[in-house]
Amino acid sequence: ECAEAQSKDVGVIATERGWNLYVGGNGGMRPAHAELLAEDLDDAALVRAIDRYLMWYVRSAERLERTATWQRKLPGGIEFVRRVVIDDALGLGDSLEADMSRHVAGYRCEWTETLADPVRMERFTTGTAVAIRCADRKLSSGPGWSAVRSVARLTPNRGVAASVDGVDVAVFLLADGTLHAIDNVDPISGTSILSRGLIGDIDGTATVASPMYKQRFELGSGSCVDVPGVAVRVHDVVLDRGWVHVRLATAR
Repeated sequence: ECAEAQSKDVGVIATERGWNLYVGGNGGMRPAHAELLAEDLDDAALVRAIDRYLMWYVRSAERLERTATWQRKLPGGIEFVRRVVIDDALGLGDSLEADMSRHVAGYRCEWTETLADPVRMERFTTGTAVAIRCADRKLSSGPGWSAVRSVARLTPNRGVAASVDGVDVAVFLLADGTLHAIDNVDPISGTSILSRGLIGDIDGTATVASPMYKQRFELGSGSCVDVPGVAVRVHDVVLDRGWVHVRLATAR
C-alpha cells in the first residue's frame, strides 16, 4: 500500500490472483478511505470497472463534487456501486463504456501538441541563469568522453543522473557556473540517489548531501565529510558546444 491506493478516487492494489479495486477515497481537509469495490480482477475486468465507475460518476455527480461525497449519497452506498458497476444491475454498462471510448478517442494532450507546434514553442525558453566556466579544461574530444546532457537542460544548484558506459553518474551545475560529476551511488545507503541531493558548502567547499541519510560529500574530492574514509569517485566533466561531457575516472 505504498502508493496509498485507499486514499485515491480510484486505487488499485495487486494480488496473487489479479487486482483489488478501491473507489471513493480522497485526502484534503475531509479525508476518506476508499472502499473495496471488487477483488482479484483480471486486467480487462479491472479497466472495464474503472471506466464504468468514472463515467457513471461524471454523469451523475454534482459539479466539483468529490467521488467520496457522491458515493456516500448513493442509496445503498458501496453495495449499490458494486451492483451497478460490476453486476450491471441498471443495464448501463455498455453505455458507460461507450462514453469512455468516445472520451479516449477525442482526447488531446496540449503538451504534446505544443511540442509539435513551432509557434507555441516560441513562448517557452530553456536555459540557465549562469555562464558555464570551463577555464583550463580540455574540450571533450578524444577517447573516453561521453555527451550526457544539453547544458540547457541543467538547473543551477541541482543535479541530474546520467549513465556513462554503464556507470551511474551524478552531474551538477552550481550557481557559479562550475560543473561537477561524481558517482551517483551513495556508498552509505547503496542507492543511486546523490543526483537528488541538496547542494551546500562548507567553508567555501561545494558539497552535496545525500537525500537518504544526509551524509555530505565534497564535489571536488568526493570525500564524505561526515564519515571518514568513505568517498565517491570524481569524474572529469566539461562543456563542449552546448553539451556536458563526462569521462569516467577509470578511463583517464
